[in-house]
Amino acid sequence: MRQGGPGSGDWGLFPPIADARNAELWCAMRPSPLHLLHRAEQVADRLFQDGAPGFITPRQLAVLTTVSESEGCNLTAVIERTGIDRSTTTELVQRLVRKRLLQKRRNREDTRAFVLNLTDEGRLLLAAVEPVARNLDAALLRSLPPARRESFMKALRSIVRTLEERHGGVSD
Repeated sequence: MRQGGPGSGDWGLFPPIADARNAELWCAMRPSPLHLLHRAEQVADRLFQDGAPGFITPRQLAVLTTVSESEGCNLTAVIERTGIDRSTTTELVQRLVRKRLLQKRRNREDTRAFVLNLTDEGRLLLAAVEPVARNLDAALLRSLPPARRESFMKALRSIVRTLEERHGGVSD
């Protein structure tokens, strides 16, 4: 994918993230909420990757956190708590099991089902990554004036809640 800039006549799909002026100009040219949310996620993911120890993504962190809060939960519980669709959650769990961060075992009461638990390695990584995630959350909010932070969070929660209610929550 080519990325251009001022004077090049070719913006590609996205301006380079490192060039905030180009990103701001491009976003001003196309003020789509969907695009802006996607761009915000890209920037947040990059910040997370720059600060996170190891080889974990924000979605993997969400899965690990969910399992740590409810050891022995099943895949459906992870899906409901994270809001990540079933196929993506299944793939994330498989990756985390391969990385030896999660343990997946058959449920003793229902051998058709599986339960998830953190491994010792998963606990150690989670303990190291959680402060990074909290600092990233704080940094993201600090990018807004203090008076707008609470309304921003309310707006995000409202968007998620309203769209999940209208469209039945997470898709498969």
